[in-house]
Amino acid sequence: MSLRPREKHVIIIAFGCIALLIAIQVFLRPAINHKTNLKRVVSQKKIILSELQSKSEEYNSLKQELEKIRTKIENQQKDKKILSAIEQIQKDCGLNKNLANMTPSTMAISEEYEKTNVEVKYNQVTLSQTIQFVQKVEASDLLIGIKSMEIKRGLQNPALLDIVIQLVSVSYID
Repeated sequence: MSLRPREKHVIIIAFGCIALLIAIQVFLRPAINHKTNLKRVVSQKKIILSELQSKSEEYNSLKQELEKIRTKIENQQKDKKILSAIEQIQKDCGLNKNLANMTPSTMAISEEYEKTNVEVKYNQVTLSQTIQFVQKVEASDLLIGIKSMEIKRGLQNPALLDIVIQLVSVSYID
């Protein structure tokens, strides 16, 4: 059977179209899908990278703060302890006569460091005395922090306050 030239052209074009469709399915479509997947993965990895960078910055700042604290602990005077510092601060604030109770407790937190908790109770103090005390504790050379503070109005005089302050300090074990 002999085909006319026109029929031969139609068959050649049909085979060309089929070959083109097969080439698109085998080569082009997977390449496009792969490119789309790569774009998605790259955007996810960029998000992860930015999160890692922010965590790294946070870690570095925490590491610097820890070094500052260690330096502050190392530079503390060995003979100057939290109790004497608190007594000096309360003397400066005029709170000696208002002291109801001062309860210290010390606990080792590692082989090198110990934590000292001091609960101080004052009766019939003014708000300005309380603020001055807190400011002086925070500005102290020693590593002293306020763990908690409870303030109540005085029973006898509502203008005066009864306060309970829990202070904490970290120092080297002698």
